[in-house]
Order: sequence, then structure tokens, then C-alpha cells
Amino acid sequence: MRVFLKLNGKYIGIDPTPVHGQSGDAAFPVYHDRAAGGEWEAVELAQQGDGRFQATFIASNRVLSIQPDGSLQSRAAGTYGAYEAIAATTQPDPDAINLLYRVADGQLLGEPLMIEEAA
Repeated sequence: MRVFLKLNGKYIGIDPTPVHGQSGDAAFPVYHDRAAGGEWEAVELAQQGDGRFQATFIASNRVLSIQPDGSLQSRAAGTYGAYEAIAATTQPDPDAINLLYRVADGQLLGEPLMIEEAA
């Protein structure tokens, strides 16, 4: 399912061009300051065999990784471990919102992300 993710009302995404002077995962930071969703903010949300979800940013081919401190990072496509296994709520009520989040040891890590269906 193609979606956008929002943090505190702003769209999150990943620039597909590596940050100059950085290497590896640090070259593809997650930003969360866009007023509108576009190509760099588009996410493929896929349910995995364990029932959790993996969020892959389409343009950059990077996977969302929620760290133990709640910070958002990215990993290479195909990475799926504890930090990339993300839970989601699904609401049948059209006025409700769907959320993406990570929990460890019964604690919510960081802020939940709002899921918005992309056209």
C-alpha cells in the first residue's frame, strides 16, 4: 500500500541523493518538516510474515528504522530487524486515523506516525 507518513503534522521523507561527506546509513537521513507529501515522501507499507510492517521510501529505496531513543533513521532496502519491524493500527471508522509506531519492552518509542493514504 502506498502511503505518506506524518510526524506532528509534517510529512517525513528521505532525499534519494546521499548527503555530501557522509557514508552508509548516515548519508540518507530522515527529515520530518515538509508541508506536503511528494515523490520523496512516498512510502510503500508492506505487512511482513510476523504481522508487523516495513515502511520503504520509494524514491530513495530506504527502509524506515525507529531507534531505541525514538529517533528516525533509514537503512538499506531489504533490511528487516527489530528497529524496522513497526506496528500499525487500522481503523474501520473513516474519521479515525491510522498510526505507525514501535514498541519495545511495553514502551512506546518516540512519537507515533500518522498514516495517510497516497493517491
